Amino acid sequence: MSELVSAKSNSAAALAFESLESFLADQRKVQGILNAETIEEVEHGVAKILPAVTRNLDAALRPASQKELAAELALIVAAFPNSKANEDFGSILFASVAATRPRIGAVMMARQRLIFTSKFTPSIAEVREAIMEATEELGHFISNARRVPERLEWMKKRAQVLQADISKGWSRASEELNRLAAKWDGRPTKPPAKWDGP
Repeated sequence: MSELVSAKSNSAAALAFESLESFLADQRKVQGILNAETIEEVEHGVAKILPAVTRNLDAALRPASQKELAAELALIVAAFPNSKANEDFGSILFASVAATRPRIGAVMMARQRLIFTSKFTPSIAEVREAIMEATEELGHFISNARRVPERLEWMKKRAQVLQADISKGWSRASEELNRLAAKWDGRPTKPPAKWDGP
């Protein structure tokens, strides 16, 4: 594995961090769309931002190739120059991580976290744990990205209910909004107190 470290150029290492930063920025964009307050903002996110985010997410979810995995693990080992890690450590690390068939995005996220937060060369168990945590984070990101179209649909239905005929009464509109909120949040809600408006 040490030969991979020396073969890696500084520009390749910088590129690895840049692509991860772009991925993390995508997570923030999706969260921003989910937190948007207007239909127009969410529609803009669905039309202009979500397609690129989805492509990047698909790329992050593909299994890491052996070459990519070796390069990412080599960056982790190289980041700790005072390490006493030998070739056997690198081989065992590679075999142990490869056995889990990790996603490339999870490996990259784990690599960055380990390099930025560990004071000493992480153990094999710590590397595997960091990859599992990153895989879980990817799962949350996927879930959020899938919620964006649902959020848009929910906001449109909510707007229709609010614009409903006043003759139906505010209590019915309130009940309908409550039902929609339960569907969006995934939580059951109590029926609202009857209120017939001003």
